[in-house]
Amino acid sequence: MTLVKRIGFTGVSPAYLGIESMKPSLLAFYLISISIFLIAPRAFAAEGILEISQACAVQTGCFAGDPPGFPVTIATPGSYLLTSSVDSGAVRAIEIAAADVTLDLASLGVSGTSESPVIEATANGVVIRDGTVDGGGVALRDASSVVNVNVINFFQNGPGIRVGALGLVLNCVLHEEGGAKTSIVAGQGSLVLNNGTDSGDSVSASGSIIMGISTNSNDANMFATDRSMVIGNQLYGENLRLSTDSSYRFNQIYFQVSPEYISGGIDAGGNVCSDYGLLYWFPCP
Repeated sequence: MTLVKRIGFTGVSPAYLGIESMKPSLLAFYLISISIFLIAPRAFAAEGILEISQACAVQTGCFAGDPPGFPVTIATPGSYLLTSSVDSGAVRAIEIAAADVTLDLASLGVSGTSESPVIEATANGVVIRDGTVDGGGVALRDASSVVNVNVINFFQNGPGIRVGALGLVLNCVLHEEGGAKTSIVAGQGSLVLNNGTDSGDSVSASGSIIMGISTNSNDANMFATDRSMVIGNQLYGENLRLSTDSSYRFNQIYFQVSPEYISGGIDAGGNVCSDYGLLYWFPCP
C-alpha cells in the first residue's frame, strides 16, 4: 500500500482507493458520504444528547414525543441541551414528564410570562443546570437538583426554585424586583448550599441542611423546620425562624426593621447579630 503525505496529512493514496478513476460527481458523493459517517456520530448519536431550540420548539417539535409549540415536552429519560435561548410567551416553556433527565441550559436562557413555573417536572430525578430562567420559577420533584442557575423576575410564579424531598439547590442566584415570593423551597432531606437571594423570604426548608446562603432582603425571613441544620449563612434584612428541633451555628444576621433576629431552634454557637446604624456585631439574643 502506497502512503502519501500532503500538508501534514498521512493517508491512503488516491490510486489505492480508486479515487483517481472516479467521475467528479461520484467522487463528490464518495467524499460527502465519508464526511457524514465520520462527523455525525460524534456530534449527535455518540453523545446521545437531544437538542432544544426556539426554532424546533415552535416549528417542528424538538424530538420524538414533543409536538410543535410550547411547552417543549420531555417524555424520555436522557440528556438534553439548550442550543438557543427560548421564550415561550404566556405558556410554560419546558415540561419534564420523565425521570432521570438532565437539562443543560448551556449558559443560555429560558423565559416566559405564564402564571406557572417556566420549567416544571412531574417526575423525580431531574437535574437543571448552568443557565438563566426568567419570568417564572423552576419546580422539580423528589431527588432533583438545580445547579448554577440564575432565576429572575419570578414574582408572579414563585417560589423561584422548588425541589421535593432529597433535593439539591447549589450555586444559584435568585433576583426579583418585587420581592414578594420565597426564593427557595426544599423538601425533607434536601441540601440548600451556596446560593444568593434578594427576593422576599430566602429559604423555606424542612429536615434539610441550609448553608452558605447570602441574602439582601428587607423585612423577610429564613424558615427551617423539622430538625434542619442552618450553618454559616449571611442574612441581611432577614430574621431566622426555626422549629424547636432545628439547630443553627455560625450565622450572621443583620436586620433593619423591627429585628427579631432568631426565634426558636437550638443555638449551637458562633451566631452574631447587628442592627441598622450599628457598626459592630454582638452575640445574637
